[in-house]
Parts: sequence; C-alpha cells; structure tokens
Amino acid sequence: MKDAQLASACVVLSLLGIIALVFFAKTLEPQRIALAQLNGDYVGKLVEVSGSIASVSTKESVTIVKICSSQCVDVVFFKSLREKLSFITLSKNQWLTVRGVVSEFKESLEITPLDENSVDVA
Repeated sequence: MKDAQLASACVVLSLLGIIALVFFAKTLEPQRIALAQLNGDYVGKLVEVSGSIASVSTKESVTIVKICSSQCVDVVFFKSLREKLSFITLSKNQWLTVRGVVSEFKESLEITPLDENSVDVA
C-alpha cells in the first residue's frame, strides 16, 4: 500500500514540477544582448538578439538563418516551428529579432526560437 501511495505522490509532484517549469519558461524575460556579446557563457540561457539576415538555408527538417551585426550567429528553425511561421518570408538584409535558447552545435553557437511569437521581422 505504501508503495502505491509513494508512486502516486511521485507522479503528482513530477507533474507539478513540469507545469511549474513550463509556466516559468513562458514568463521569463529573455536577456537582451548584442550579437558581439554572445559567447559560450550564454549556452542554455534565454536571450534576445537582433541582426540583419545574411543567408537563409532550408533543408527538409530545418531552416538555418544566419543573422549578423558585429558578428554572426545561426538561428535554427525546426520543421514544426517553420510550418507555424509559413506566413513570414525571410530574405537577405531583413532585420530579424529572435528570442530563444542558445546552444552549441559543432563548436558554433546557435539560437533556437521558443515559438512563433519569438520571431520578429522588420
């Protein structure tokens, strides 16, 4: 009997933890930084950056947009997010502001937007 209660308590607490994480992830404000400041210290952190689109490369499951100001960074749009943003046309020299999580891939930093509301094109 105690094992069943313990298992139930674990499931309930796990679900509450996940709900809290989702809530805090949605309400946290990204740290606004210039591309020149972007470095490995920001890996795993939520940031907001802006830059001019230098290139757009689309493959089957991903679109990679390189934005630049004083330095460049790749913004990665996976297929599911790309489909939600199908109404946006990305082209060279447009100004792009992105709110997302910084990660490292093949020794380069990249940013993955949180959702379709995390991308602004001017």
